[in-house]
Amino acid sequence: MRLACSWNLPAGQDAGICGRFYGTGGGATFYNVEGSFYDFWAERLHGAQREVLSAPPDDWGGRALLEWVGRLAKGTRYDPATQQLRKLPR
Repeated sequence: MRLACSWNLPAGQDAGICGRFYGTGGGATFYNVEGSFYDFWAERLHGAQREVLSAPPDDWGGRALLEWVGRLAKGTRYDPATQQLRKLPR
């Protein structure tokens, strides 16, 4: 595994964020779009084929965080519907 982080990397864009994962049954990759901190592509890899799992615009959590901060700034209080966010499918 290789994990690296640098705020001063000469990446030619604001941020270079990516991940590649490979296994015996396939692989997965994700990467940010044009240096964005919020827009990502995610793909499942099958041999020489790619299946797009998500692409901008999407419902990514970074935008959810910005929405939450905006609501706090407007004085919005706790939303009980958020209890559903903890539930994971089995």
